[in-house]
Amino acid sequence: MELLGEDKKLRYFKAGEIVIREGDASDFIYLIRSGTAKVINQYETDNESVITLLGEGETFGELGIILQRERLATVIALTELTVELIDPDEYNALFETELGKKLRPVFQSMAERIRISGIKLTEMGYNIVFDSGKQIREDIEIRLIADSELAQKALQGKEVVQISKFPFRVGRFSDKKSDNLFHKNDLYLYEDKPYKISLSQFSIIKTDENYYFVDRNGGIGNIVNGVKIGGFDSSTRKIPLKKGENIIYLGKEHYNVRFKIVI
Repeated sequence: MELLGEDKKLRYFKAGEIVIREGDASDFIYLIRSGTAKVINQYETDNESVITLLGEGETFGELGIILQRERLATVIALTELTVELIDPDEYNALFETELGKKLRPVFQSMAERIRISGIKLTEMGYNIVFDSGKQIREDIEIRLIADSELAQKALQGKEVVQISKFPFRVGRFSDKKSDNLFHKNDLYLYEDKPYKISLSQFSIIKTDENYYFVDRNGGIGNIVNGVKIGGFDSSTRKIPLKKGENIIYLGKEHYNVRFKIVI
């Protein structure tokens, strides 16, 4: 690990280095400036489980700060990683306003639910598998293509979206500030009521040589190459995408919000 910059707010980690360790004291919140990392529950135990991958622009370490307790997971650099340190005092200052004081218990409740969900995922054996000894090909193109009238409408007439960052998050656009506070997307789909697209619908992640479609627990679910992913009636949350065409239905097949993901 190296410190970068005169302000000492940036830290650099080599691939394979531990950034934070489960059980350690919570000090800073981390913002990824470049690179990717993996989040692990019960590191180096029989129940070890990789529960998510993080990329540029994402934060980690905030759960321990919000809940005022030790680190809840281990984060390891998957590639060369540069992170910015955010002083928890700056974060806590957000809750000093009248509105912030009302929102703080909401955030604490959400953080506790996330913590419990992480434990459940570990117990279920949920794990993102990857081969860290290989490099992902940079010449592979990934395109999201609207393949139905409703899909084209959701993209406001656009037919093709080139995907060049990961994780790539997709969800429904909302003009409510409260929705935007809790749902961050790289691509916003537009839809009128009755909604068939969740505010957080799905994401595409990449490991060393594989791409995955991941349901974001929106409740509506998806169908990927004929397989039900997510929703209230499926425990499957992640499926690998094949090279070539992948047929994606958002929600139920008869909704006909159909896309292709072409690799």
